[in-house]
Amino acid sequence: MALEHASPLPLYHQLERALGERIARGEYETGEAIPGELELAREFGVSRGTIRQAIDRLVRSGLIVRQRGRGSFVARGPIDYPLGSFYSFAHEMAGRGIEESSEVLLQRRVRLSATWGQDGSGR
Repeated sequence: MALEHASPLPLYHQLERALGERIARGEYETGEAIPGELELAREFGVSRGTIRQAIDRLVRSGLIVRQRGRGSFVARGPIDYPLGSFYSFAHEMAGRGIEESSEVLLQRRVRLSATWGQDGSGR
């Protein structure tokens, strides 16, 4: 697939789509390395920066994992856990090459009523 340089769609987005389609078609199998930045840059006629942007987006979407010093690989399938099972989220994500993080979305003080939780419901 050739990228359309005259398209209003950014090149990195076009490249992200092209690589995603290759993965969906099975051209790159699970666990297989995708071509390196230089090879992709030559194939698609774009800069390494454009390649990096596309791969970054594929990493964030979970299709590709990066391994420092080794390259980028097609990720395993979706993460699936039965409810109630005990597991270590951070350990599992690290094993899949996915960087985990957390963020506090809201922090505030609230005054609880005197009857909160007395019925065992937590309300």
